[in-house]
Amino acid sequence: MENNLVVYILAGGLGTRLAHLAGDNPKPMVQIGNLPFLEWQILFLSRQGLRDFVFLVGHRRQVIIDYFGDGSHWGVKIRYAIEETLLGTGGAFLQALQQYPSEWFLLLNGDTYFDFPYSILIEQAQKQPDSLWLGLKLRTDLARYGTVEVDNHWCIQAFTEKGVTKQEGYINGGVYAGNSRLFSGETVRRCSLEEDLFPQLLAKQSLYGLPFGNKFIDIGIPDDFFYAGEHLPEWFKRPKQPALFLDRDGILIEDTGYVGKVAEVSILTDCLPTLLAAQTAGYQLIIVTNQAGIAKGKYSETDMHYTHDYLRQWFADHGVKFTDIYFCPYHPEAVIPEYQRSSLFRKPSPGMILTSADQHYIDLANSLMIGDKDSDVIGLPYLTSWLIQGNYPITRSDRLSNWRSLTRFFQSIHQD
Repeated sequence: MENNLVVYILAGGLGTRLAHLAGDNPKPMVQIGNLPFLEWQILFLSRQGLRDFVFLVGHRRQVIIDYFGDGSHWGVKIRYAIEETLLGTGGAFLQALQQYPSEWFLLLNGDTYFDFPYSILIEQAQKQPDSLWLGLKLRTDLARYGTVEVDNHWCIQAFTEKGVTKQEGYINGGVYAGNSRLFSGETVRRCSLEEDLFPQLLAKQSLYGLPFGNKFIDIGIPDDFFYAGEHLPEWFKRPKQPALFLDRDGILIEDTGYVGKVAEVSILTDCLPTLLAAQTAGYQLIIVTNQAGIAKGKYSETDMHYTHDYLRQWFADHGVKFTDIYFCPYHPEAVIPEYQRSSLFRKPSPGMILTSADQHYIDLANSLMIGDKDSDVIGLPYLTSWLIQGNYPITRSDRLSNWRSLTRFFQSIHQD
């Protein structure tokens, strides 16, 4: 990790919603399992090679300072930027940058745990040093969250207030990466990141957001606090595996147009050596398929599930086990009203892949996607996609491959 990067953690909030649980402790010091929540963050970050920390503290700060000291017990360096008066999230950060300057920064909320490789977000920021990058999380339970609207290049277009009715959306995951010169003209004052500093960057189109899968928790409300206590220690210990994501039609079965019933299925056996090699190399095998035929009334979800049961059994009989099958039944031109909408789960949007990473502990940065059309190239910059020439014209010639080459790739990983 970069030596000229400091991790700033916002740990000075009042934590009023958890006051009856936190007692005399600041919110980041509430016990999760047998450790303070903030310690879980330090363990997670240091495991990624991050060693230089500044805690932004105020409310009951001595509890944090006495517990962590200079950080040497954890093999890290910890310094403290103290709020003598409430500065808000923006003001606390500006003060910390002034007191402990760093060319590059990673800024985290002290009450959220978001399990993804932070080096990816940092690399994106370093490629565009005039931009601030946010880590985003895909959610379908949006009652308590505002959403972040992004374009195809991950440039943030708008923030939507919570309470707006949507089926799914990206939320702010409380992780930010950027260059400190973004705030070089700012003076230390009481202000908010979200309400005062972000809008300035948004107006200059200098605010970007990149979604990640894997586990996310915000302990700011009691329900999530108790959930974290039950699950966070397990999340931390459980290792991740890479996955091979597979389109269905044109990759596993012949694409004859809206295949939705078992009688219409014809298996493409050329994929078998690659799937077996990937499985042997330790990859989970996961199907991600757009199923617009449901939306257009060609077949039902029940028909599709029977088809997928047949696929699972056929491939299992040939030594291949699929971890899961994800499908998106939505389409803007649906004839069935309940399926008529755009969706972040429809490829090339990454919804199905992000969800699978959360549910199956997947290492997306070392995973691959294989499809047969341009829409199978998922826009995530950290996920590699390959295309097999089939029935569709492919404009992404840089993504073309073949089954033989892919088999050799997975075999080489197993040999290593």
